[in-house]
Amino acid sequence: MITEKKASISRREFLTFSSIVTLAFGLGSSSIGKGGLLGKEKVHVQRPALTLGLFIPFKKITDQDTLEAFKDLIFSAGANTIVVDIKNEWGFTHVPFEHRFKPCGSYPEENPEALSDLISWCKRNDIYLIGRQVIMSDGKLLTAYPGLGLKHINGGIWRDLQGIPWANPIREEIADYNAAIARAAAGMGISEIQYDYVRFPSDDSPTQYLFYEMKNTLEQRTKAITRILRQAQDAVNQMGSLLAADVFNYTAWKNFGDMGIGQHLETMGPYVDVLSPIAYPSLFGTKLPSSDPCPNGCFPGSAYPYEVVNYTVKHAIERLAAVNPDILIVPWIQAYPDYRFQQRMSLAEFEAQQRGAFEAGARGVLAWNPSLRYDPNFYSWIKERERQQGLLLKMLEPRGIGL
Repeated sequence: MITEKKASISRREFLTFSSIVTLAFGLGSSSIGKGGLLGKEKVHVQRPALTLGLFIPFKKITDQDTLEAFKDLIFSAGANTIVVDIKNEWGFTHVPFEHRFKPCGSYPEENPEALSDLISWCKRNDIYLIGRQVIMSDGKLLTAYPGLGLKHINGGIWRDLQGIPWANPIREEIADYNAAIARAAAGMGISEIQYDYVRFPSDDSPTQYLFYEMKNTLEQRTKAITRILRQAQDAVNQMGSLLAADVFNYTAWKNFGDMGIGQHLETMGPYVDVLSPIAYPSLFGTKLPSSDPCPNGCFPGSAYPYEVVNYTVKHAIERLAAVNPDILIVPWIQAYPDYRFQQRMSLAEFEAQQRGAFEAGARGVLAWNPSLRYDPNFYSWIKERERQQGLLLKMLEPRGIGL
């Protein structure tokens, strides 16, 4: 549970948090790659050693007033990273690209100029930009080419609870189509392309009505997801950018199987540069393994924001060490109220998630709140630690205490 932190810090606390402060502020040249493991050269990307991100949805960057307020928030909240939708759940994209399956026509939702302007602004202000690209949920593509979608048992195309059709992950055209968009986004100057919804449908959708043309097996699912990631990584790495992938919250905890969605860390790991577990505490609605030191199995998750994020990151790092020791773990954290369990979710809980991630070895965090109602002090505790670090150095130096 969360306890109040005193304003002053001890020398031990300084040693713990000074490294976080050093990483968080200032861009460092990160070299990401697989080295000898897969025989690939490292990709050199100018990124913060510790990303402190806020998310902005697809439509929001086309509203100038909203965007300007968000830019101000980036600075006031202490963020150094923006995650922006470059392709949303309906398949609309702000990225100009060419592909044989690119639907014809004009789509007013799409605004490449707005994305280009944001890229330029980020470069001028030393803000790291991540482009979130939704993969399987794609109304635009599947309206034009329904044959590429998942099938309904009664005929026609299968749709999720929002009425959006889903692409069939087994179709190679899906991997190729999305890789073309990712490559073009990297060419625009986005240093990290983040694949989301890179999975088969989950049980929170009407999966009982799905009809698979091939056997729906663990091997088929993981093979399909791996192919999509491998092709995307090749495409963006060649452009000098990184590939990130989002995974379900419980994926890091499931040592065996893929939860029926094709996400298995050891299988995916070699083909991803950055992995982002979706670690929102409110999503943890069942008890976690009792072997972890968390009362009551961390149920509900929103009552244990530090523990849930901390152990999710630890599990991901431990499991991926053998297959991709260079991978960066950067979890998504919750920046919105706990509507599910009605637990308190305020600045203290937001900070607890961040501490849990950093102390487990995460190389940053990404905050999710599509309404953009972020706490204006979301990352301010890191700024405060920076200030206290400077004060503590002044206190320790005259006494001859070495750090």
